[in-house]
Amino acid sequence: MKFSAFVMLLVSCSTVGFGQRITTGSKPQTVLVFKDKKDSIAYQELEKSIQKKIWNPNNRLDKSMDSLFKQRDKLSKKAIGKKNRYMPRFILLDSLTCKEERKFANEVSIYNLKSERLPSLLLECENLERLELVNTSIDVIQSDLETLRDLKTLEIYNNKPSKRLVFEKNNSIAHLLIRGESEKQIPTDYRNLAGLETLDLCGNNLTGFPKINKNKKLKELLLVENAIKNVTVKGRKLSSVIKVDLRYNKVKKLGGSIGKLANLKTLFLNFNSISKVRMGVGRLKNLEYLSLYENQLVEIPKAFYKFKSLINIDLYFNNIEYIQPDIVKWENLSVLHIANNRIYDLPANIGDLKNLRELYSYNNLLTALPKSLDRLSQLIVLRINDNYLDSFPYQALSMPNLQQLDVSNNRITSLPKEIFKFEHFQILGLKGNQWDEPSKEFIETESHRLRKQGTVVLSDE
Repeated sequence: MKFSAFVMLLVSCSTVGFGQRITTGSKPQTVLVFKDKKDSIAYQELEKSIQKKIWNPNNRLDKSMDSLFKQRDKLSKKAIGKKNRYMPRFILLDSLTCKEERKFANEVSIYNLKSERLPSLLLECENLERLELVNTSIDVIQSDLETLRDLKTLEIYNNKPSKRLVFEKNNSIAHLLIRGESEKQIPTDYRNLAGLETLDLCGNNLTGFPKINKNKKLKELLLVENAIKNVTVKGRKLSSVIKVDLRYNKVKKLGGSIGKLANLKTLFLNFNSISKVRMGVGRLKNLEYLSLYENQLVEIPKAFYKFKSLINIDLYFNNIEYIQPDIVKWENLSVLHIANNRIYDLPANIGDLKNLRELYSYNNLLTALPKSLDRLSQLIVLRINDNYLDSFPYQALSMPNLQQLDVSNNRITSLPKEIFKFEHFQILGLKGNQWDEPSKEFIETESHRLRKQGTVVLSDE
């Protein structure tokens, strides 16, 4: 049980955050959409019956449960799609019955409002800091809202305007979040929101990159789970943006115009289909964190080697075979994720990455490691499991700070005794190799001792 839990821990540590699609805002309930209204009603009634029985301990062994599940599964096959249902999280504006209550409300929800504009009653909420609109039909966010000087956050869920939503001039709103079903219902640009710092447009079925060139204070742009194919930044250089999140889109080619975001520090492009990267991307001189987890790169793009400020790069799950010696240009690199590729050799000069602390190169095609690896004295994580190494990487003996070393599932036969003298081991992976008899005996004895000290040892004994 402990071993299984540990394996799961290793996986979760490597992929933390990547599987989480949308992590901000209200969490929706996904509901099925039916063509026939009768089917929709029947499905809801079945769902209620199932939930009622589940929450009643006396009914959990009721044989009728199986029948209900089968009926629900059969009916769900008639669904023509899905949609997200949101519920308000804050105090409802309608429930604030007097002016004094409205005056002191700082978080307010407006729910199921069928109106083209926000109610004037809202302006009496003098201390309002956060406003949430849920299931509304607002066409215009009027400029009157600017009189609420403390209102910095506006969240809009399932707003269905008669035409594209319009923002009139507002210099106060700093954080805007919109969740909808169609890009035709949200603005094409946000120039009237001069104070905007965070723009969250996740899950709106966007096919194009939003116009942000007029938002001079914008710092974060979140576009997770859309249908964006081309990343086109219009206008001139925009120096304020420091983070862009484009996970779960349909980007195939990363265009050079993103280089206009001159001070960008964090760029997430996980779960796309990127195979080509233009040289103009190399203008991101201040980029520190770059992730292309699960794309279609066959090599590290030349533009990436221009990122001299890079601290952490994640290239998990691509089709990369070779890493150029230009890797040494990443002189500030601390974490290198290149696992789950087709890499058969690491560059001979990798030892020149003096600041490298974590190297993840498991599940590749490595048969040997470069000698220069012994110069990485700051390394605390070396995971080279699931390769084709036929000898122990003796370079590891020059890494006194190692906390995690995993050489599992290779073809190694002999293990140096010195490795068990390391003082900082938290994890030591040795399983799945072809150890000779002396090594097997030594591993069994020393593994027992290390485990008593709290070290997690993965071995076959």
